[in-house]
Amino acid sequence: MRGAESRLAAIESVSGAFGMKVLRGQITACKCLLSEGAEVNVAVLGKFKAGKSSFLNCLAGRDVLPTGVVPVTAIVTELYGAASETASVKLLGGEVREIPLSEVPDYVNEERNPKNRRGAASVAIGLPALAEYEGARFVDTPGLDSALRHNTETSLDWLPNTGLALITISADSPLSEQDLALIEKTRAHSPEITLLLAKADRLTPGELVQLLGFVRGRLKEHFGRELPVYPFSIKPEFAALREEFREKVLKPFASGIGALRARIVEHKLGSLERQCRDYLLAAKTAARKSEEERGQLEALANAQRARFGTLRNDFKTILERNAGQCRSRLEAALLAHAPDVMRELKTVLRSKLSRPLNLLKMTRAYSAAMEEFFAGQTAALFQKEKPLLEKLALEGAASFTAMANDFTSRLAQEAGKALGARLPQSRWQPPPARLPLPDVRIGQAFDSHMELLWFLIPARLLRKRLLGHFESLVPFEAEKNLTRLAMGLADDINKTGRTAMLAALDYAQATLDTIERLLRSHPDTLKEIDSALAGLENPEPRAG
Repeated sequence: MRGAESRLAAIESVSGAFGMKVLRGQITACKCLLSEGAEVNVAVLGKFKAGKSSFLNCLAGRDVLPTGVVPVTAIVTELYGAASETASVKLLGGEVREIPLSEVPDYVNEERNPKNRRGAASVAIGLPALAEYEGARFVDTPGLDSALRHNTETSLDWLPNTGLALITISADSPLSEQDLALIEKTRAHSPEITLLLAKADRLTPGELVQLLGFVRGRLKEHFGRELPVYPFSIKPEFAALREEFREKVLKPFASGIGALRARIVEHKLGSLERQCRDYLLAAKTAARKSEEERGQLEALANAQRARFGTLRNDFKTILERNAGQCRSRLEAALLAHAPDVMRELKTVLRSKLSRPLNLLKMTRAYSAAMEEFFAGQTAALFQKEKPLLEKLALEGAASFTAMANDFTSRLAQEAGKALGARLPQSRWQPPPARLPLPDVRIGQAFDSHMELLWFLIPARLLRKRLLGHFESLVPFEAEKNLTRLAMGLADDINKTGRTAMLAALDYAQATLDTIERLLRSHPDTLKEIDSALAGLENPEPRAG
């Protein structure tokens, strides 16, 4: 049997020569795995505040990743073993910059790098504490079941190389529907999945046993097999749990990483070779058709091309419809909180403005109180409406996914039927949608009230009237800021929908180009096809 490198070179040569564009992503993933010193990733996935960053900080022996009560991880961060502490940032344009470890939060913290304005694609951190896990790279991801960077036009380039997926679930709210959906998506990419039940210190020993039984039972019921679940806590008194996880999960993974990488490569190469062979055999069948039959295949290719134009127009219509519905649903949901927001804001203003102040200080105290209040409300309402945000993000991608898969399935079926040959079929899954993080910088959501700076008015004489005036502005401010928050979140969710749409179109286009090329195979290409078939490793027979 030839080496993996030569097999991949043959596959790449064949796919390029015969226009198999649909295989490009798989070929890139294999190249990455075969590159010198390629590492196998330990993907740490989970919802916001499930304990991902805290777990990795514990593993690293120091706080290298930010943690907080609001979402803080802005981009994917990779940790690996190194002789000395080192850090680098890869920018969206491809440039890699070495940075001090102290500057890592400037890139990975959402507050310091809002909406990734620094243009970072990923950050890599080398630590001596992780040297025992040679060949492994631990990947921290943004929360809210997201595994995407801000440049979300493609799925994460490290995900196909994942050898172990650690999905963190919190003991506070274990195994939600979002957790189950994330596990389901991850199974397609990772041969090994382990669940980490974080924050186990919040349970009594009896409660922990009961919860582990519940989680394991539900996993088996949902997936038809058992998945390993380990309780974990970063608290000093729970060192035994950490050591058990290290001995039973991390050390065996690290010691067998070479064999695991080989299995991943073999699996992917075999799959690629089967798909190449099926496409070549279909092309050979097309090339052997009579001139009249090849004319019919040409007509079929043209019809499929026209259908793709219809699909693209339908996608644009759906995107516009979703955008309007998303904004109206978010606005309705957030404005429903207006009565509570107004009541709390009035209480805050009475507290902040009740002390003896001159008019200038009173006005400034009012502005500061409003900024602080709405910054806190933005984060709080984001958490309260998180299920709706998740639903809207999933719905935005679901329609494109279904239509793209239906389109490509019909292409393969019709072409296969016309040829009397089998064509590869696969179900495309969009990358997980990264939910928007709220912009809590009030400078964009709060107008200063210059008309209130009445410097010449005696504040003591008019304090009650001024306080009443400030309180009279509360309904307007509440509605304005809630509406702006709804608009901002809707815009960000609609951007994720557009990303999903473009990714689905790219997948459909690549499949169309691949099938169209083989349908137009000519008798003159038969010798070239036979040569390409002979150059492929004979893959294992298909199961079933």
